[in-house]
Amino acid sequence: MSIGLEDGSVLLPEETKPDSSRREFVVGVLLAMLAGLCSAMKFTVKHIGHTIEKESGSDTVEAEFGIFESYMMSFGIGCAITTPLYFAIFALWQKGIQHKELPSIEFPVMKIYGFFAGAVWFAAYMCQQAANDVGGQGAMGPAGNASHLITAGLWGLLYYREIRGPAQIACWVLSAGWTITFVILLTRELEAKEVPVMYI
Repeated sequence: MSIGLEDGSVLLPEETKPDSSRREFVVGVLLAMLAGLCSAMKFTVKHIGHTIEKESGSDTVEAEFGIFESYMMSFGIGCAITTPLYFAIFALWQKGIQHKELPSIEFPVMKIYGFFAGAVWFAAYMCQQAANDVGGQGAMGPAGNASHLITAGLWGLLYYREIRGPAQIACWVLSAGWTITFVILLTRELEAKEVPVMYI
């Protein structure tokens, strides 16, 4: 039995998605989990590199790992190289192996809204990097993830109206408050123990 939007679920009824299948759903979930793991690993690799360079007595640690410095530049160049490579692999799979047409790039929409979404994402990413550098990943990492989750939830609550029942809305508000409370408590705990937050 499929659950529709009228039941408060974000899942569409199966009959409205003729191309969907259980295998595609599982692959999508696994890829989303992989994306989250790789995203978290980016911060981990930066932290490990920063720590190793600092312990080696390098005088250029901040220049190497600053917001607009060499590590970030090489990361950006790596993204610029790998993104077309991933698209080429996808195109080869779609046309060469499965003999399907590539999906439309929807350029009339993407040239405005796609660019705007990318610009906002980039600004948020750089602000998060700055927050991690100033406040430490032990505190700002969870705070950043919580802010992403709550902001996305607010869009779903106020704009997309994914949930409408008073009990469901109250549950979401309590959950958001719970998340924010424990982010604050984590920060206070780090301060109370006088842990150097910069390199947690």
